[in-house]
Amino acid sequence: MMLTLISARNNTQAETVANMATTIWREHYRPIIGDQQVAYMLATIQSKERILEDFVNVDYYIIQLEHKAIGYLALETKRESFFLSKIYLYKEVRGRGYGHSIISYLKNKTRLEGKKYLELTVNKYNPSAILFYEKIGFQRVDAIISDIGKGFFMDDYVYRLYV
Repeated sequence: MMLTLISARNNTQAETVANMATTIWREHYRPIIGDQQVAYMLATIQSKERILEDFVNVDYYIIQLEHKAIGYLALETKRESFFLSKIYLYKEVRGRGYGHSIISYLKNKTRLEGKKYLELTVNKYNPSAILFYEKIGFQRVDAIISDIGKGFFMDDYVYRLYV
């Protein structure tokens, strides 16, 4: 089966990403951060409007499998690295090797573009994601707590994959 990354740059694609975020975040993050924080983050960080604003500095991609959207990612270019700010797949396609394929592609892109590492953050209470990232070679380099407003915060580990 063919995995494809489609660059998301327009209004319709931003809406597609926001709709995927709503489904994926409600299913995955409710047990970790609760309904209220999920709703807040969807409205402020994963909304169509925010995604459209992000297009200025962030490259969004819709992940497709045989022309069907199965998730999305967002990649920020830094001086020495790429920051993978978002990578999400629908529940029904997780565990099939697609995440590994995407990270392999991003690792090669990082190397080819002369960057030193691929970096991301992951919620400290998201053991399945932590296990996935560590299994494919990411190394924990920091722990951060970020205030995101309205009394909510993100409690994350910072991981790097050196290339």
